[in-house]
Amino acid sequence: MKRLFEIELLKLRKNRAIMVIGFLYALISIFLVYKSTGVKTYIDTETLQFPMIWLTATYMLGFLVIFPAIISIINTTSEFSYKTTRQHIIDGMSRNEFILSKLISIFIISTVFTLYLILLCLILGFSKGNYNEFFGEQFSFVLGYFLYLFGILTFVQLICFLLKKTGLSLGIFLLYYLCVEPILYWSLLDKFEIKKFLPLEVFDNLLFSPLKDNSETIDKLEIPNIVYHMEWKNALISIVYIILFIVITKTIFNKRDI
Repeated sequence: MKRLFEIELLKLRKNRAIMVIGFLYALISIFLVYKSTGVKTYIDTETLQFPMIWLTATYMLGFLVIFPAIISIINTTSEFSYKTTRQHIIDGMSRNEFILSKLISIFIISTVFTLYLILLCLILGFSKGNYNEFFGEQFSFVLGYFLYLFGILTFVQLICFLLKKTGLSLGIFLLYYLCVEPILYWSLLDKFEIKKFLPLEVFDNLLFSPLKDNSETIDKLEIPNIVYHMEWKNALISIVYIILFIVITKTIFNKRDI
């Protein structure tokens, strides 16, 4: 386990493209969280003070999930592009160990982005003062954010193992993320219980979602009651999806020629 962790960490650190993407993410995220106009529309209190900063940051940075997704796609598909997958197997790594190494890579990515979010919240939160309630129930969204990232990255990794090409994997992910699932979501308004179980919708529910409706038809859309904490039932459903994506990925990899 330690050896696999060190290998994946080295791969991520040595990739210049990943470093550039991370730098761009940092710049955009600071601006996005500091403005946080989307949250201010629905919450009357200061969005950058503790404990509301935890809700604000996780909500705003949820829109930037494409950055960790791209990093994961680059990291995974490069294994197939440069034939390092085959080399790892020749050197004695089992297929299950290779799958584990890729899970470790998305664990590292999710952890780093979550730690960055915490650091950003601390800097912005302390700059605004008011430390009477440092954590609050809103802090649960930080765990939700980690699961959100890890869940989406397991979905991304499934696509990568299926297609093996960087550009194609990114294109399919964006198509599903931006077009396919949103279309499915709105087309299933009359089937409210079904739409809540769409894969990315499940992960999205781990974060603060002021624009989500609780209605069954498009003619009766309403802004839902504001929830200031992550709902644990959503975390459980997300874990089920994560396990499902991992099992499918493992099945695909074990049945294919390298």
